[in-house]
Amino acid sequence: MKRLVVLIFIAFPLFAGHLVLNEVSMGSLQWVEIYNPTSSNISLEGWKIRNRSGEDVLHGTVSPHSYFLIVNYRDNFHVVFPNVTAPIFEPVDHSIGSGLNRSADMLQLVNPEGEVVDQINWGTPDPSWRYYTVSLWYPGILVNSELIARIPNGRDRDSATDWRVPSNPTPGSENPVMSGLDSSSWGKIKALFGSSGGRFL
Repeated sequence: MKRLVVLIFIAFPLFAGHLVLNEVSMGSLQWVEIYNPTSSNISLEGWKIRNRSGEDVLHGTVSPHSYFLIVNYRDNFHVVFPNVTAPIFEPVDHSIGSGLNRSADMLQLVNPEGEVVDQINWGTPDPSWRYYTVSLWYPGILVNSELIARIPNGRDRDSATDWRVPSNPTPGSENPVMSGLDSSSWGKIKALFGSSGGRFL
């Protein structure tokens, strides 16, 4: 008697089918990059960006496979990044939400229907936050920098490990892949290639 063995593979998506928060700078010059991984224009009219205790209503459009930036000071941003051509939204009060806190904070991207399309948090979440939700990560993204990014670009597994500290900021363009390797991963790669005579400069 022959037995039929059926293998079922469950594919977990690595790249989102919706807008994602893609890169965040929480230093004195604060900005949030939104990435559209779809093949359609997405209007941001009526969308909101939230942090732990404040929110802003967005305006503008994100083109397919393109970027949209929310910055606290447009003029200061252009001084630092003069070649960025992505659309920019500047909150009236020059504060993204209530202002991003480097040690611990959160971001939510909310559509006009009130649905949280994407969210991230770093540091230890606090239930006293106005927009706290039980779905926040414990712990959040471990922050040792004023800059975090999804690496690879746009990857969305609903995990804090989707985020890394990039080698340099890339607002309005693709996040670099290699910078996502942590020191442990680099050590393994160096050991592997070092044993075969390779050399790292």
